[in-house]
Amino acid sequence: MASKAVIRSLLKDVRASARTLDQHPWKKAVLVENSTVRLMVGGVPFFMMHRDIPSMRRVTINASSYFGKNIEEDELPELLEITFESLRAMKHAREEFDAYVPLDKSALPSLEQSNDELFILPVEKKEYWKETDSKLKAFTEMEGKDVTEEGIVNLISTLENDVRDEKDAEIYLEDCLLHALSKHAEVFHNEKVANKWVKELVNFLMPQAAFCLLASLRSRTSIHKELPIEANVLHNLASLLAQEGMTWAVLVLFHESPPGDGLWLLRWINLLIQSCAESHNVELGTELYNYVCEFLEPDEETLTSLAQLCYNTLRESEELSDTHASLIKDIIESIWAHPVRQDLTLPPEFYATVMGSSMDYDKCLQIYREMQSEGVRPNEDVVQALIESALRTGDMKSVSDAMLSGEKSGVSIDIQPIIESLKDEWEDSEFAFLAAEDDDDSRPDGF
Repeated sequence: MASKAVIRSLLKDVRASARTLDQHPWKKAVLVENSTVRLMVGGVPFFMMHRDIPSMRRVTINASSYFGKNIEEDELPELLEITFESLRAMKHAREEFDAYVPLDKSALPSLEQSNDELFILPVEKKEYWKETDSKLKAFTEMEGKDVTEEGIVNLISTLENDVRDEKDAEIYLEDCLLHALSKHAEVFHNEKVANKWVKELVNFLMPQAAFCLLASLRSRTSIHKELPIEANVLHNLASLLAQEGMTWAVLVLFHESPPGDGLWLLRWINLLIQSCAESHNVELGTELYNYVCEFLEPDEETLTSLAQLCYNTLRESEELSDTHASLIKDIIESIWAHPVRQDLTLPPEFYATVMGSSMDYDKCLQIYREMQSEGVRPNEDVVQALIESALRTGDMKSVSDAMLSGEKSGVSIDIQPIIESLKDEWEDSEFAFLAAEDDDDSRPDGF
């Protein structure tokens, strides 16, 4: 069994890692995605203190001081597991941060290497991309004083047109622009120029390049000084990053945004939940929802994002633990029973998500009828969820009724793709005849 001395040694390593994370105000934001760390620091509220995520070093010192004095022998294995998990989380935080935030130009390859080593582009495209490289080189060779707002817009627009519709163009262009940015770090002391860069990168849907630029800018700006970026630009950038499931990056932008009222806070938490939906982080998404319920009031976007989180996790996770399955079930029931939902006019996508998360036919039918009674017209996703839940019962009448209901609403669904997706579940069932690929004669009329 591990001794207290081993635990103290590990906790010392944790404190050292925490000091490293505290060196840049954004690094510790990555830890929000780790449930063990959230447990250690008291949950989501620790990370939601606007512009003041407390020092990780202070928290870990307090924790290690407590454990060092009060730990019992039978608690050592649990503490050992928590300590190792914390170390892994902090290592991941540094790697994740460094991967998206190249803070010095030495970390970026030269443009001469780009075609052959970084971007791995097809041979026949090399001449085409070299033309783009030449424009970037011309920019990087400019004197800092000659870099203007107009020049930035023209460069990004020209490059965007050069690589439009090309495979991997976005990744290529973002990395090239980061290289160009690294050559002109001094330019961003000009607040108007820095704001223009970020705004144009967001406009051209290059969120990671914009985010890296912000990190570079923050590294040269006092933590007590606001970044010279418009609030709506920060929010638009966060929306793009949420679509990529970069929850920690959304959290960073929340802390960079100017403070506002309760509605402002709710908008940002909704973005965080949306990001959790993309990354299938059920636990964090649930904690954020509970935070909203405790301090604010959920709105349509909150409930829809939470339902999407459940739906994505159920559909796209290969293995779902009993804990997560139970958690998702509780979330769906909470959404459906929430009094705010009764007062909202929710889009059909919300109902489709709730139905898709349940897949209980009786429940789906109840939701379908309630949606219609509220004047919401079913879309294809809603009807498909109803038909799939009916197919799962193996009851032919239910399937027929579901298809007929959809047709009455003007929605016809081809059920063959649904049947194909359910083949594995039906291998040994009496309903398996529907999974036959070629035996059309064995199917009932209407199928």
